[in-house]
Formats: sequence, C-alpha cells, structure tokens
Amino acid sequence: MLDFGYFIRTAALFQRFKSNEKLINLLSESVVYGRCWPNDLDFNWHMNNARYLRESDFARISLLLETGLWNSIVKRRKNGMKDAHALVSALQIQYRQSIELGDRFKFISRINAWDDKAFYLEQWMI
Repeated sequence: MLDFGYFIRTAALFQRFKSNEKLINLLSESVVYGRCWPNDLDFNWHMNNARYLRESDFARISLLLETGLWNSIVKRRKNGMKDAHALVSALQIQYRQSIELGDRFKFISRINAWDDKAFYLEQWMI
C-alpha cells in the first residue's frame, strides 16, 4: 500500500518553505514538530521504529530546504552534474525513550561537518 501521507507531508514541507523562503545559516539547527498518531503505533502501543526514521526524513528535508542545500543540489543536477544527491549513505540510531499515542515531539537536525563528498548530520528527537 502506498503511503500518501508521506507524499502529502513532503509536499507541505516544500510549500511551507516556498511561502517563507527565509534561509538559515548552514550551521544552524532546523526544528520539525510532530505527534504520534494511531497509524504510527506498533503492537506495543509505542511509535514504530520505521516511523522514527520517517520523521528523520522530514527533518532532513526541512534542513536541506532551510539551509538552501536543496536548491544547490537541484542547480547542480540541472547543469549536468549527476553526482549531486540527497541520500542517506549511513545511519546510526539509539532509542532512549518510547513515544506513545498522542505524544508531541520535536526533531532537531543540524550539519556537524562536511567533506568533498558528504555532509554529516546529527539529528535528535525530544
């Protein structure tokens, strides 16, 4: 089954940025707020592990938009540079506290470092 909510929320992120378009500093933090809904729950009534990663996707997209990196990637691709991508090549996650139905949270993302091939992000959920 196709998760339309994912695409709708991603489109909403792009629309929200387009209406604001205020860029933040590359080293600033980006914050995305969320809430645990019934379709996010596993059999133990906690947020499903996959939903944590989904929320990190939204936070990462928001960071790319707010810092202007998304526009840079699009420009490079339009200029024929096929090496510009916004993908995750490695991920490490630690679950410290469960999120239950109705809990509000915020996902904070920031760029810690970069080299000639990648950006290194740090994300955490409160």
